Amino acid sequence: MKKFLLRYIRRCGYDLHALPLQSLSLRDLHYDLPQLVGKADPLIFDIGANKGQTIEKMTAIFPKCRLRAFEPDIELASKLEANYATPLIKIEPFALGAKVCQNQFFRYENNELNSFLELTPDQGNPFAAVQVKSQSTVKVDTVDDYCRANGIQAVDVLKIDTQGFDLEVLKGAEALLTARAITVVLVEVNFMTLYKSQCTAGQLIDWLGSLGYAPLAFYEQVRLKHALSWVNACFVRS
Repeated sequence: MKKFLLRYIRRCGYDLHALPLQSLSLRDLHYDLPQLVGKADPLIFDIGANKGQTIEKMTAIFPKCRLRAFEPDIELASKLEANYATPLIKIEPFALGAKVCQNQFFRYENNELNSFLELTPDQGNPFAAVQVKSQSTVKVDTVDDYCRANGIQAVDVLKIDTQGFDLEVLKGAEALLTARAITVVLVEVNFMTLYKSQCTAGQLIDWLGSLGYAPLAFYEQVRLKHALSWVNACFVRS
């Protein structure tokens, strides 16, 4: 009877499963993150804030969270300031990377694709036809330098979605990661090539692994033609 019900539910496009780890679904970030963080008012870094998608998500999960949102697109940063800035949410209108510098930033017609990297023209890239809207030189800081300058000793959630530039951002947080001062890392991992010179999934996973952070689960999985294309990966201290 149980097997029949499971088959019927799956034919309807749904599934039931036992929790593989106590108290964690490994599917629902809204459910898992509070248990991984273990506090009601975590300090969250939202790197690549775009239009505020992660701000909305994190404030829904943690209404009392303290959040720093980093967005180098001045137009988007201005809208974030107008829509979200509070005593608990600070908007920082610059980028984070592996070193303090100035770097050329590509603004695309679809601003969710904005990056320091150019899209590849490869036929397999679903965004190959998206055009660059403008280019500008933007300020780049590092997570470590920013934290030193602002007296921050630990970060509860480090979220990174920088369109292929994610490993560079992580390298700029090496001191905090080495000190195990970051509790959870949420980072977009690409399994297909979208940008020129983007890091591979293996490089990113191996680099975090060398500092003692292991992948816990892949959330928000996106597939193109049945192949896993990109995910929101959660890493925890191993």
